[in-house]
Amino acid sequence: MTTVGVANIQVSSMKVAALCLVLFLVSFKARSQAEENIFRPLPVKTIKTKVGDIFECIKIHEQPAFSNPLLKHHKIQMKPTSIPKDPKNETFPKRAIGLVELEGGCPIGSVPIQKLRTHPFSRTEGKYNSTTNAVGHQIAAYRTTAERDYGGGAAVLNVWHLQLSGHQVSSIQIWAISGETNTALRGMESVEGGYQVNPGMHGDSHIRLFGKWTADNYHHTGCYNALCPGFVQVSSLLALGDACDRVSEYNGPQSGAVIKILQDESTGNWWLSHLHEQIGYWPKELFGMLRTGAQRIGYGGRARSNPDEYGPPMGSGRFPVEGPRKACFISNIKMIDTSSNYVYPDHRNELERVETDERCYRTKVGDIFECIKIHEQPAFSNPLLKHHKIQMKPTSIPKDPKNETLPKRPVGLVELEGGCPVGSVPVQKLRTHPILRTEGNYNGTTNAVSHQIAAYGTTAERNYGGGTAGLNIWHLQLSGHQISSIQIWAISGETSTALRGMEFVEAGYQADNFHHTGCYNTLCPGFVQVSSQLALGDACARVSEYNGVQRIAVLTIQRDESTGNWWLSFLDEQLGYWLKELFRMLRTGAQRIAYGGRARSNPDEYGPPMGSGRFPVEGPRKACSISHLKMIDTSSNYVYPDQRNELERIETDERCYRGLLYGISGGSSAL
Repeated sequence: MTTVGVANIQVSSMKVAALCLVLFLVSFKARSQAEENIFRPLPVKTIKTKVGDIFECIKIHEQPAFSNPLLKHHKIQMKPTSIPKDPKNETFPKRAIGLVELEGGCPIGSVPIQKLRTHPFSRTEGKYNSTTNAVGHQIAAYRTTAERDYGGGAAVLNVWHLQLSGHQVSSIQIWAISGETNTALRGMESVEGGYQVNPGMHGDSHIRLFGKWTADNYHHTGCYNALCPGFVQVSSLLALGDACDRVSEYNGPQSGAVIKILQDESTGNWWLSHLHEQIGYWPKELFGMLRTGAQRIGYGGRARSNPDEYGPPMGSGRFPVEGPRKACFISNIKMIDTSSNYVYPDHRNELERVETDERCYRTKVGDIFECIKIHEQPAFSNPLLKHHKIQMKPTSIPKDPKNETLPKRPVGLVELEGGCPVGSVPVQKLRTHPILRTEGNYNGTTNAVSHQIAAYGTTAERNYGGGTAGLNIWHLQLSGHQISSIQIWAISGETSTALRGMEFVEAGYQADNFHHTGCYNTLCPGFVQVSSQLALGDACARVSEYNGVQRIAVLTIQRDESTGNWWLSFLDEQLGYWLKELFRMLRTGAQRIAYGGRARSNPDEYGPPMGSGRFPVEGPRKACSISHLKMIDTSSNYVYPDQRNELERIETDERCYRGLLYGISGGSSAL
């Protein structure tokens, strides 16, 4: 009986608890609705857009901003008193983007305010989207370095569709900031504007126009759009929270629009505009430091999520190395001074990168290059180079009897942000640790690794001074142990992997067939870097598109006829050289020059793709090609191969990797 009584008491307690919970929820709902009424007076018109958003037309003087006591005596400003003047008379590009139409807009004297479909459980950034450790908060942006007074900034923001979950947020935006940005401090003030995907607020993954502000780093002030009293809406046609009517397509038409944040030099208010439409402003009364201008202007992306979730994508979801039309971009960047003049940034001196996690969100490729004094670079730890005198450029440049120029194609290497200071050179710092630095162990040519080649090489064993060609660049998706390359070889000696008599140079230097010498780039002492602008290990900025635009990188390997050093150049830039002291046979020239591809993997893996991953029979713009093949003789003259007699095919596995030679005999050939 006692046991049953306890059970009955427990049940009764549960009923009481449930009743209390219901009463609490009803009370909370009633209180929330009461709060909603404080923020939102009766609308004069309600508009529902084609994407399902609801905007209420509120009398302009009754909008949420004016429930802020700081704005009790504020006089509404209908347009900026000044428009930025451009010394270059540069016009922003016209891009095919707009906001979803608000069906005629609001009646005169009223403005559209979005009515959210999901309830924002807290209206401040500090609670709704905390900047503490409770939320993963990532930034990839560029900002001004000089802390001086700015009157705002403008740029074209490239807009993409992102599919996010309920607690993820991703934006592309412009910031105007004053004060400390440390989240533990309360001294930061900012206004922000741009485009954002925020399903927790809107209930979907449409990308929308947004604005945001804070006067104390989101501790007690600030919010999105009109969710708290602050932003004064003046446009009757466009509103914060409105969805973009189109987005960019991968490798297709791009969509974007000009966003501008401007401080009115007469009133001190901070205006937000989309294209030529003035959306509204944040009154100066909200701020302290921002009343007299911003210390920094930033341009970039921001992403947030719960700490137990994956970080959401940013921009287009692709890294900048893929280039325009694939990665998201911000273009036509301008700052505005306090006299309402546009100021063009010198990116080398006036903009600095801000990345909270370069592993996931990058404004460039994310490679790290260290500027080392030229005489302290890794090459000079090789005892063979103890007394070597650095050579800064080749003593001779190959002469072309046909005066044939190599093709100019839009390809380059990712910029090293101004290069290294005079007297130093860039050396890559690897993000993964090279377990063993020699080719023979790290990627051995023994049976421990599957090693495939598809190439054409010269048949006559005579002295060559190098070779040059236009190498067609493609993107390949490989796993951790796979390697694939397109390259030029200069070789002397036996090529059998069991022998130690082969020497050659390619993307690194290699001697005695990788048994005890040789490596990639500068992973072991050998290659002398002389360029301060480009470095081995730097990524290509663009790649070819299937049946579309082709990207060509012109590489030359050339022996200096005076010094005997082997130079490597990319386009017209001399990167550096392999010293003659490293070799025996190659000191006097190469016996063979070869052009082609190489692929390697662990023996228990599938072989990786080579070139574009397609067989040569598909032809140019689909299969990878090597064009404008030339050899260099020992007197630094270009020699054109007769493809019938001077080039032979080299294929280790024609079932998987093939080469095809075509072109005019005695002229420029392609592989």
